[in-house]
Amino acid sequence: MFDVDGTLIDSLSGRHCRPGATLVLQALNTARCNVVLWSAGGADYARERAEQHQLTPMISSFHSKQGRDGSGRYLPTFDVPWNETRFIDDRPEDLPESADVIAVSPYIAENPHDTGLLVVARHAGISATTWTQRQDADASGAERDRGRGFGSTQRSSGGF
Repeated sequence: MFDVDGTLIDSLSGRHCRPGATLVLQALNTARCNVVLWSAGGADYARERAEQHQLTPMISSFHSKQGRDGSGRYLPTFDVPWNETRFIDDRPEDLPESADVIAVSPYIAENPHDTGLLVVARHAGISATTWTQRQDADASGAERDRGRGFGSTQRSSGGF
């Protein structure tokens, strides 16, 4: 279960997909994992961001972060098999204490050299070599696209 802003998409503008996001989501999708996006902005917002960055085909469902417990932690308002769910979030302190969380550094603004999802990639069975090769290719493509006036949104293409 992936958070959207600050985890997969930059939280400043929302225009940039985090490096490695597509690679990780594709690997999880290939492994037949249910990949869920959830956001404090709501399920529709999560879906819109996924569509904006061409992530929708790799996502099983979209949900809203609604409701918090007495300590201010988010509570899923949908049926979640807790023993089979791993949360990926840049704000692990906002998740239930019993949640299995992979904390990632916040992705604030475009940074083609960001490695915040590398730990998730490793859990998804992506080798460091594959990660590096894809990041190098994506960074080169972003630089080339910027020179032609295109945006630099990420385009990159196991036991989790």
